[in-house]
Amino acid sequence: MPKIVKLHVEKGKSMQIGEKEWRKTTYGLEADVSDVPSPDELEKLRLDLSFQIDDWLGQEKQLEDVVRSDIPEIDLAELDACPWQTYKKQPAKPGHVAWIKNPTHFEHFDAPPVLWELVKALEGAKDRTLVLGACEYSFSGKNDLQDHFLSRKPVKTESAT
Repeated sequence: MPKIVKLHVEKGKSMQIGEKEWRKTTYGLEADVSDVPSPDELEKLRLDLSFQIDDWLGQEKQLEDVVRSDIPEIDLAELDACPWQTYKKQPAKPGHVAWIKNPTHFEHFDAPPVLWELVKALEGAKDRTLVLGACEYSFSGKNDLQDHFLSRKPVKTESAT
């Protein structure tokens, strides 16, 4: 049997960071084992390397938990039940283009908790835009009223024929 000179242990973890985005983390350790006296010692070294990588991946899991805790749970049925308006200031149907007051800018607007969760999610989202269910949500408003409103619009989907 040929003599083992190097031992390489590699492990990885994939973490979902968005609706369609994933981050893969891989750690590898290599050890010179030319002086390891026995197969039992080689196995012990392999386990030590493996446990070190498991520890690092565990830290990634803690990071994943922090990232996920920053993503609010938003009930889409509750969100649709909010008083969304068309741009002609009529009540909007669920899933249609609409706007609503941003509760952070209107003191006398009795906003349901789901709108506060949406604002929190939008503030942390890339480009301050989120696709939730069949709609895209974003901040809206112009000039002095920038970000005073929340907008939604249906997401265009391709259908297979």
